[in-house]
Amino acid sequence: MKLSLHRKYSKRRTLGLIAYQGKMLAKTLELPKNRCIPEGCYEVIFHYSELRGWYLRLVDNEVPIARFQPLTNGKTIPQNAISPVINITSRAKFSRLAFLKLVENLQEVLVQGDRVWLEIVDDPTFLMINDGVSA
Repeated sequence: MKLSLHRKYSKRRTLGLIAYQGKMLAKTLELPKNRCIPEGCYEVIFHYSELRGWYLRLVDNEVPIARFQPLTNGKTIPQNAISPVINITSRAKFSRLAFLKLVENLQEVLVQGDRVWLEIVDDPTFLMINDGVSA
């Protein structure tokens, strides 16, 4: 399964949409371009830690690169993470719910042992066409 993360960069944050075969799965927030995960193709895996429990991790040749994580306290974009959100306005909304929905969408594929890939690209036109997201 190959997902795509289409990004639009701004000075304060990076907006995004995760899509599968052209269908939106989640909106995302990340840190600004100079501090967010580099564009490229990464494998998505389930990982468990005592601190976070089960979560989705991005790896490159089995080296951890980043993770999917809800906004910290519902407001702050975490370091080295992609934060799914339900609504992107001046204040992002329902990050934990968006995170759980994304995990639910990928869980069946990952549990069956199939591989999931995420290709991250700079593509602000995809964002505007599919959702009208604004910085």
